[in-house]
Amino acid sequence: MLVLVFRAFILYTFAIIIMRMMGKREIGQMQPFELAITLIISEALATPMENTNEPLLNGIIPVLTIVFSQLLFSYLTLKSEKLQEIMSGKPSIMLKDGIINEKNLRNQNYNITELLEQLRLNGVDKISDVEYAVLETNGQLSVILKPEKRAVTVEDLGIQKIDDGIPLNLVLDGKLVEKNLSHANITKEELESELKKNGLTIEEAFFVVMTSSNEYIIQRKGG
Repeated sequence: MLVLVFRAFILYTFAIIIMRMMGKREIGQMQPFELAITLIISEALATPMENTNEPLLNGIIPVLTIVFSQLLFSYLTLKSEKLQEIMSGKPSIMLKDGIINEKNLRNQNYNITELLEQLRLNGVDKISDVEYAVLETNGQLSVILKPEKRAVTVEDLGIQKIDDGIPLNLVLDGKLVEKNLSHANITKEELESELKKNGLTIEEAFFVVMTSSNEYIIQRKGG
């Protein structure tokens, strides 16, 4: 039993490292070949995990080969637009100026019901409002509305937008995030003084966040 647990832990750790090497990508954003590689890797690691008579290298070596090949092809696709098109395909215009492209719809095995569903998920209820609807290589539909149907932006109103910056986590579950203190331009003593005003210590705080306007958001443990 311990051998099985140990092997599973090793292969799990190895799988995490491999996925990190392949880069951050949500399942829905994966290219078809990337999804295929992920499934192959999981299958290759499953066999030595389940069968203790199978050497771990029988799973590790094929996975390393697959990942090396994937990284090589990723590098080559950066250099060759043609190869990128072969590996990932190219976007297809499904709708232009409110008119559905029937040819591309058939070529992509996409029906009108699916197209309308994706438009609704993008907040569009009228086809006539759409300037372009593009089926991306990862299967997601990008929708560009006609100019008169787009939401008004800050730039349209001539207002200068102030960069809100990124809120900084200073305390998480009673533990000080020291690396963020310098980014927030405060000391530990200043943070403790602010918490003291709220009748708290660092250990009693569930989370403390500093906003870009130097305001504290504080919640004690237990609400």
